[in-house]
Amino acid sequence: MTQYIVSNNELFIRKTELEDLNYVLQAEQDPESKKFILSWSREQHERAISNDDSLHLIVEDTNRRKIGYVIIQGMKNPNRCYEIVRINLSVRNQGYGKKVMKLILNFESIAS
Repeated sequence: MTQYIVSNNELFIRKTELEDLNYVLQAEQDPESKKFILSWSREQHERAISNDDSLHLIVEDTNRRKIGYVIIQGMKNPNRCYEIVRINLSVRNQGYGKKVMKLILNFESIAS
């Protein structure tokens, strides 16, 4: 059963699994995404997933459809100073970006 790290009535955020990487890599190749995001290799994403200092997350909508991913670093920072490395949403113009930011800014539940 999927364990969601944080959610609200519209979005569900969970840790990325290796099976999600095809989606992540495809999302990075979207022409709109390529304007803002440098593509990573599968190996770079695998390292981020397995790195204790990183949190690689999948964003899903109410139908549990993948709509984006987020990478956060600094999970081991003793000052709890986290860095959002990337937010890439494949569903645009529906306000999901702001909603994702609100969820991850309420970071206590994610960081624990």
